[in-house]
Amino acid sequence: MQVVDLHVDTLNKLANLSRQTGDACVDPDTLARGHVTHLCTAFFCGNNPEAEVQRVNVEKQMGIFKSLNGKMGECTLHAAIEGLDFATPELLTDIVDRCSPVYATLTWNHTAGICGSCLEDFPLTNWGKTIVRLLEQNGVRPDLSHAGQKAFFSVFDFAEKPIVTHSCADRITAHRRNLTDEQIRLMISRDSLLGINFYTDFCGNTLDSLMRHVLHILDMGGEGILAIGSDFDGCSSLPEGMTSPADLPLLWETFVRYDIPLPIIERVFYKNACDKLGFAY
Repeated sequence: MQVVDLHVDTLNKLANLSRQTGDACVDPDTLARGHVTHLCTAFFCGNNPEAEVQRVNVEKQMGIFKSLNGKMGECTLHAAIEGLDFATPELLTDIVDRCSPVYATLTWNHTAGICGSCLEDFPLTNWGKTIVRLLEQNGVRPDLSHAGQKAFFSVFDFAEKPIVTHSCADRITAHRRNLTDEQIRLMISRDSLLGINFYTDFCGNTLDSLMRHVLHILDMGGEGILAIGSDFDGCSSLPEGMTSPADLPLLWETFVRYDIPLPIIERVFYKNACDKLGFAY
């Protein structure tokens, strides 16, 4: 068994910036027990709309990330940015130079200048095109996890390789943060990457309800884009039986119980993410 997780908010907790209570559930022990080999750790901009506050939040999390030297136990850490509302080309270039983020979530749930969010939707702006172009020139994938539909489709029209790191299927659980079938079909046609989120508001309260999202996307032909994007340490509730990365073997067993073939399980748990993001198996 092997797992790549596209999105956790652990750095936000370690920096004492999180709105979520309790200690971080992601640590060397839980990662080892969950067989997580690669982990994307987000620098979350925070829920304050002021750009300077967001910049300071990101800077604190970058400091913690750098202190970990790319490892948490045996798991390889990768930087990511969640929310670019604070960003200028100069700041973004500095973050790229210092931490080499794998992806950047273009907006969180603020009203920002790049593109609309799931709360206030509008297409990619001219300023946003400048930011997306800078990201892709530096090998950073634009992430549309918090984008509205107008933003989503306009970014797919403009960018080469956008992804969605932590969302679910709106057809199964109607939620503004989930993706419509039209969006999922476009992602499949573009050979994108979609990380399934474990937050119960998006996926339901049980592993069986989460599996309904998985099966729906697989039934659409999404075995080549589906991945894990848990949102550990960033969400207030998880499906029954899931408390930390240590419980990921239970999810693997659930895939087996649903008679999903092993090659597809391996693609979802690590191969799709590794192949598209350049991580080693």
